[in-house]
Amino acid sequence: MTMFKNRYKKFISNLNEESLETYFNIHTEPEEKIKIKYKLLSKVMQIIEVNIRYSRKYYIPYLDLPIELCSLVSSYLLDDIIIKLNINFGISYPFDPPIWKIKEIRHNAQLPIENYFKFKIDEYNDSNQIFWSAAILIEKDILNLFLKITPTGKKNETNFL
Repeated sequence: MTMFKNRYKKFISNLNEESLETYFNIHTEPEEKIKIKYKLLSKVMQIIEVNIRYSRKYYIPYLDLPIELCSLVSSYLLDDIIIKLNINFGISYPFDPPIWKIKEIRHNAQLPIENYFKFKIDEYNDSNQIFWSAAILIEKDILNLFLKITPTGKKNETNFL
């Protein structure tokens, strides 16, 4: 059995049928929702698809309207970002890092956020080429990438996620 298959089995058993956001203990604000899903695309090619969905509802209480209309207007104010990524583990995994690739980005943002995520994924892959360790498990790599593409809240960083 290959190292990938062993590690994938361990990944599945570690999750114990929990969602990834529960397993990673990702807390969000009440108006936010984050879903992280995965699917094994190919055991032979050793590719896992990871889907990250971020949704945020906005509520505007200061409109000069009745509360019911404020709620109705707010229901249309929704950020929705869906990122589909492929992780290609390659034949020399875990001794060489997996390669992350953006498969698709769907969003309703007015800004071209595709460039932001492409830059972050390229930066993550470059970093893995230098700092990769064979001890990094599949779920830890997914969490590391999630933390890299999520803004830190710094003043200069745009809040896409």
